[in-house]
Amino acid sequence: MTSICHLIADILPLYADNALSDEGKAVVDEHLASCGHCRKALKTLESDKKTSVGESLSLSAKEVQGIRRLSHRIRRTRRAVLVSALALLLALSLSFFSYLKFDTPNVLSAGVGLCRIWLTDAQIVEIQKSPRVWLVDAEKSPYRIAKEALAEQGYREITEEQMGSMHVFEKDGEKHYIHFSANRYYAKCSWQK
Repeated sequence: MTSICHLIADILPLYADNALSDEGKAVVDEHLASCGHCRKALKTLESDKKTSVGESLSLSAKEVQGIRRLSHRIRRTRRAVLVSALALLLALSLSFFSYLKFDTPNVLSAGVGLCRIWLTDAQIVEIQKSPRVWLVDAEKSPYRIAKEALAEQGYREITEEQMGSMHVFEKDGEKHYIHFSANRYYAKCSWQK
């Protein structure tokens, strides 16, 4: 083993990893062509490298089973997070829709109120207490039904102060502004603050 062999031995790992420049590779190739000792060292280095990679990749059955369980748990957790996110998005969307259509973010209250109007003989259903929101049966003169119900509760309409669909009622010396709106399915009375 010569002094050049010592230098080549230092850079053989780089040569085996194909990390040398073309000039360095040419120098090592030239030396390997004439030196059996360095060729043997290179073969040993390459076989050790293959063995260590193979050993690091071989897993026991127990380790493989653990990895599969972990992978299954991750998929199940990911699925649960996705379903939860979609449920939250749906709930927020319905709440926003309910607020826009019924002046209440309570989807359940609005849904129950609509069902009571459509499926029973109820003509007025209060779906929110503060600020008050009523749903009125749209098929039977909803404005008249709402006015009669308000009169029964002691409200008196001030027709001179009416502004379009915003009606003004007075009860116990206090003015109440009530917005009336209707479509084919229901009418709505919303007290304005």
